Amino acid sequence: MSTLTVKGIEAPTGFKLAMPAGHILQTAQATFLNTMSSTSNGTFVNITDLTVTITPQSTSSKILLTTNINWTAANNAAPSFRFSGGNSTSYVGNARGSRRRVGFGGGDDFFNGASAAGDNTAFSASMSYLDSPSTTNSITYVVQCMTDGNGAIYINRTVGDPDSSGEGFSGASAFTVMEVA
Repeated sequence: MSTLTVKGIEAPTGFKLAMPAGHILQTAQATFLNTMSSTSNGTFVNITDLTVTITPQSTSSKILLTTNINWTAANNAAPSFRFSGGNSTSYVGNARGSRRRVGFGGGDDFFNGASAAGDNTAFSASMSYLDSPSTTNSITYVVQCMTDGNGAIYINRTVGDPDSSGEGFSGASAFTVMEVA
């Protein structure tokens, strides 16, 4: 039996090293460990620190965006989350009529029903999107949130942060961007 030991692989001068389709070429991640709140009144705002810049190695590369956001919202607030940047400016989903394009959205009725759990109810939103930017220029992607103005959205904390009994949570949200061959 033979053993092959390799310290590195380089393409000969004038050639490119070709990786198989589906291979992850690079990964970048942003984490948000602090808290933020927003009453954006129908306008998307960037979630603090959930911004990643990546430079694709090839125009044929895809960019896989994934995020997990820890959040809660005041009663009657209707929060939404989305990605922005690259070709994802078309956002996630296919909006009909005057509906917003979002990756995740909750309506007022959801929170009216959940309000019995109190100010320490926390939720998690996960989204993913495969972008096709067709460029080798640097691209900045960001995770955004919005409420309808009927209340605030809170990232990485509960509404009563902490409440009078000292209860509450402190979360961490993450945004991962991967270039896929």
